[in-house]
Amino acid sequence: MKIFFKIFLTALSLIAVFSCTNTPDCATEGVIHYSAKFNDSTTLTQMDSMYIGESIFSYKTGKSRYDFISIRKDTIIIMYNEKTHKYAVLVDREGQRTAFVNPNLNLDSMNHKRAYHKFEYLNDTKIIADFKCKKALILNKNEKTKRYVYYTPEINAPLVSHLELAYFDLDGYPMEFSQLVDGKELITTVKKVSFKYVDENIFTIPDDYKIEYTR
Repeated sequence: MKIFFKIFLTALSLIAVFSCTNTPDCATEGVIHYSAKFNDSTTLTQMDSMYIGESIFSYKTGKSRYDFISIRKDTIIIMYNEKTHKYAVLVDREGQRTAFVNPNLNLDSMNHKRAYHKFEYLNDTKIIADFKCKKALILNKNEKTKRYVYYTPEINAPLVSHLELAYFDLDGYPMEFSQLVDGKELITTVKKVSFKYVDENIFTIPDDYKIEYTR
């Protein structure tokens, strides 16, 4: 089980802290739903299945929560408080619920080291979650093939940290994007966006989780 934790913590590291994109009138609370799957499912391994599933990013004035539910029904929840720097990873696997808590992990300072990207903006458009999106290509120096991203200028909301690092200088909010996982193309798509009231209680660790403190 510890190996499982380490894999997920590596795959989802720095995922919970958020920051706003481009303009100051960022929505202060909301929920964004994502779905992730591989473009080619014929060569997938059991390890690849940890990346396939649904995720929900919830945020409210300095607090964030990222839920990932894999197709194996394992659940990872990552919470972060921007003011107190409390960071928690909640794991629910086969009925065993454990919360790994670091009471003082300043992800904000770790997240400021960002490299600028060179996007190739195209004229292609696509409707994603009721938003009209435009397409851009990006090629990292360590990758041989170009990745793509569909984005919309109509949304100004926070980004989970791994998206903030990848798309902070994009001309809009990333709505669908590809990434390589061990040479395989993983596609993540926004399924739903809501800027309605978010319950404060979702940022509290449930009582049925065993808490283990880490540093």
